[in-house]
Amino acid sequence: MLIYHPAFDFHHCVFRMVRLLSKLPPGRYHVERMRILDFYLLFPGQIPSIRFPQNLREQKKRFKRAAGRYERIVDPYRIFLRLEPFQAEALGCLSSHGLISPSILLEGFVERTTQEIPPKLKAAAEASDRRLAEAIDLLTGPLVEIQSHGRDGLKGRTNLFEYQYDSV
Repeated sequence: MLIYHPAFDFHHCVFRMVRLLSKLPPGRYHVERMRILDFYLLFPGQIPSIRFPQNLREQKKRFKRAAGRYERIVDPYRIFLRLEPFQAEALGCLSSHGLISPSILLEGFVERTTQEIPPKLKAAAEASDRRLAEAIDLLTGPLVEIQSHGRDGLKGRTNLFEYQYDSV
C-alpha cells in the first residue's frame, strides 16, 4: 500500500519554505530556525508543545484549543530528523533558482534575494496561508523574535535540536 504524506514530498517542502520566506521579515535566518519553522508549518498541531515565553502564553492557549483539528504525531523528534534531507534539498533548490542566496546558504543561513517568486507560486502560497493564517503569522512573527540558541532559545523551547552546547 502506498501512502502519501506531504512531510516526505520534496516539492511540498519547497512550497512550505517559499511560504515562510514570503512572510518572514527581511534578514538572515539560521538553517536550523528554518527547519524548525517548517516543521511547525507542516504540523501546526505540534505548536502547543513549544515552551512559549511568558509574553506569548495567550497565543499558546489558542493553539491548544485548535490542536484537535490537526493530525497528531507520536514522536515529533523522529519525524523532524526524517525531514532533514527534504528540507536541505528544498533549500538547495531555492538557492539554485535564485530565491535565496547560495553563498549565504553555504554559511548555514537562509537569506531571501530580490528575485521575484513566480506569480502562480506566490498566489498558491497566499491561498495556503489564508487557510492557516494563525499558524503562519505566529511562525513568521513572534517566534522569529526568539533567539535560536540556548535553553530559552527556539532550539531549547522546541526540543527538536540539541542546545546544551550552543554558544549563547
